[in-house]
Amino acid sequence: MIRTATLEDIPSLVDMGMRFAQSDAYRHILRDNPTQIESMAHMLVTTDTCTMLVLEKGGHIEGMIGMICTPHFLSGDMFAGEICWWVNPDHRGDGIRLMKAAETWAKSKNALTIQMVAPNERVGRLYERLGYTQTETSYQKSCNAC
Repeated sequence: MIRTATLEDIPSLVDMGMRFAQSDAYRHILRDNPTQIESMAHMLVTTDTCTMLVLEKGGHIEGMIGMICTPHFLSGDMFAGEICWWVNPDHRGDGIRLMKAAETWAKSKNALTIQMVAPNERVGRLYERLGYTQTETSYQKSCNAC
């Protein structure tokens, strides 16, 4: 079942957020900060321009997708942006259902476009199969290296 997260779900969301931050794609650039993850989850659950959708199976949360909808800083057009998307490895095939639910939510907020983050080429290819177009590639550098 896909549903909107509640405040009672926040401990599970924090747990998944920690696994997300420790995943291969992010562990070298993100530090553990469960307090920040809890704060972000609370914002996504309680703010009208945001959502946190969860994949629940057998009474357990197995995945989440957090989205924000806001005017684009250049065009002013409404767009939805991914804050986080994580599905426990045993349920990765169900992640598409979360994405489709996020797309439905974005439409309900009158978003004209949706931006998703691809931490690797495999995820980028998935987005392309689902009709997304690559618009840019981002890079990151530690300020300690500046």
